[in-house]
Amino acid sequence: MARWGGFGNHRMSTLGFSGDVTTSWASLAFQPYFTSTASNVGFFWTHDIGGFEGQPDPELYTRWIQWGTLSNMLRTHCDGKKIGGGFTRDIWDYPASYFEIMQSAFQLRAAIVPYTYTQHAQAYSSGVGLLRPMYYHFPEDSNAYSMTGQYMFGEDILVSPITSASPGNNLTEQTVWIPEGNWIEYYSGKLFTGPTTITRNYSLAEIPAFVKAGAIIPMRSSIDAPTIGSAQEIPSILRLDVYPISNGVAQIYEDDGKTLAYETGSFAITQVESNVEDTSVYLTINAITGNSFPSMVSSRGYEINLINVWPATTVSFSTTEVPYSATGDDVTQNWWTYIGPTLTVKINIATPNPVDSDLSIKVGFVGSLNSTVLSSGFSRQLTYLQTCKDLLDDENGVYFVSDYPHILRAAGFGLGLTAENAVQELPNFAALYQAAQSDAQNLLQIQVTPEAEACIVLLNSA
Repeated sequence: MARWGGFGNHRMSTLGFSGDVTTSWASLAFQPYFTSTASNVGFFWTHDIGGFEGQPDPELYTRWIQWGTLSNMLRTHCDGKKIGGGFTRDIWDYPASYFEIMQSAFQLRAAIVPYTYTQHAQAYSSGVGLLRPMYYHFPEDSNAYSMTGQYMFGEDILVSPITSASPGNNLTEQTVWIPEGNWIEYYSGKLFTGPTTITRNYSLAEIPAFVKAGAIIPMRSSIDAPTIGSAQEIPSILRLDVYPISNGVAQIYEDDGKTLAYETGSFAITQVESNVEDTSVYLTINAITGNSFPSMVSSRGYEINLINVWPATTVSFSTTEVPYSATGDDVTQNWWTYIGPTLTVKINIATPNPVDSDLSIKVGFVGSLNSTVLSSGFSRQLTYLQTCKDLLDDENGVYFVSDYPHILRAAGFGLGLTAENAVQELPNFAALYQAAQSDAQNLLQIQVTPEAEACIVLLNSA
């Protein structure tokens, strides 16, 4: 990484250093625009997350960490030598509620390394950076030029990081331009069809990010190694997060992660394709291409997450039928399970499959993948309901559980959603959610409290 030298010094180093930026919301707000447009001249910017001088308050530092999570590099740094104690960027020095959110952001960054590494490899070969202005992908739309606070994070993820303080309730309003096509909001599963512009509230735990429909996002699985600290290890189990609203294709690039042997062709590329029909998905993991490299695994298992889907009826790979598991906890066996709160079919293929051979996976579902019930933002609604319930439980004595029965029932709805009952139960959730919203309104007739008011805002935002 080079010291600060302005445009041009990237001829001398792979990574650019943005200088000792100040710690402020204004400084954070400038960085997404500054970094994505630097791709126009091939400059790979990195920043002092949290700023160099000053101690960011918990909300500012959390949002800065989140921006770093989906940027070129998540790198914290500050002046720690000030007389009187200096500054710190250790996330464990912050209150637990903020620490947990920042910890999740670091874990996401570590898990998404196969995606970012592949995109960086494409940048090496094409000159197109990991962060791109929106007009790289949508040059004919004027919004691609005017919405300067958002960018493409590689080929498949749109990011609009929050760079302003909340009004005091840890919910921040953000306006996002959704370009042409179908996009799935990462934290909610809600489907948006562009071109359109949306304005939504986001909790402190959420990064406004949208995944292109049909995308196949390669990730590190936590099964074979801890996600943090394993970036240079070649995964023996590869995780694929699939958004099967439409057909998709992804290429996954791998090399030894330590040498320059890739310059002479020592790398491997795995192409993954999905073919989506009304009630089925066919996934093909193709044999690796390229010259490979000595530390490349000869075979591997897979963790496949099919997101925003009904429970499966059948799952198979090659000629092997994959059995259903209600718990999905024995990682040494092949199984599939259904995760109700996120409407996800998770498939564990423990059988090692040779990477130099194709692997075909077929999944049938109990209902249509085009159902609007699947794309209404169910997982976010559950999260906000659970937050609302926790707020009201803390006010025991002002409110009693009999005052908000529908909130209680709706908050636990995801836990009771299983492969056996999802088709019958999930369509009933919309009416239950409306009843929960009415509960929140009715609490104001008992006593007006910040907790009840926060519930109303939360449930109206989901």
